[in-house]
Amino acid sequence: PSPRFEWSSIMAPTSQHDPTKKNLENAEWYHGFRPRKDACRLVNEPGEFLVRATDTGPSTDIVITACDDNRKKVNLTLRYDGTNWSIGHANSALPPKIKYPTIVELVEHYRVHPPSKHLKLSKAILRPEWMLKHENVAYEEKDKLGSGNFCSVYKGLWKRSSGETKEVAVKISLTAVNATDAESEEAKDARKSMMHEAQIMSFYTHEHVIQFHGVACDRPPVLVIMEFCAGGDLLSHLVKQGKKTDEREK
Repeated sequence: PSPRFEWSSIMAPTSQHDPTKKNLENAEWYHGFRPRKDACRLVNEPGEFLVRATDTGPSTDIVITACDDNRKKVNLTLRYDGTNWSIGHANSALPPKIKYPTIVELVEHYRVHPPSKHLKLSKAILRPEWMLKHENVAYEEKDKLGSGNFCSVYKGLWKRSSGETKEVAVKISLTAVNATDAESEEAKDARKSMMHEAQIMSFYTHEHVIQFHGVACDRPPVLVIMEFCAGGDLLSHLVKQGKKTDEREK
């Protein structure tokens, strides 16, 4: 099995041989914890590919999802030996000795030198604008607004691409430290639901619907960034207003 790795080993800058290369979070083809089903739906033409993270197994893996010359969807799991990254041994038809200290360098190598005769990484599927970066979202424990079994919501700050800082609500997918296997699976399912919800919300913009800003899923935990409503939750408002709320408003 592949050694466990810290997220810092994935996000670290690439080797000194090419200091201009960006880390994984900045790679335009990296989609974070995008579900496999969604990823496979996006790669439809030969050469199309993206890179994603998954923890459907006992550990977190990084996977290249691509479409080969026969339009077959291919998922290549990357392995980390404690020092270098390579394509996993399960993909025995691929060159086994190509290794690089970072994922970015490994992927860029295969973009120039195809992994196999019928599989090329020639057209990157770019990360959509609604996929945000963790580094641009900040929140503190004291600003918690509420929580459920697998999610908590905080008031936080989001730094937009324009440089403007906006007050937002941050919904966080959580997994308990001492969770049972069943609880961990339920938490993963909850996170998938959050990702699905985020994808749907990305299509909606209306003055009477809470605005969806994006989701930060490049590393755990997954964060859904939404409009912050200073008036509190709707149920508390209705209870507080009581008889002041007429039938039309209800």
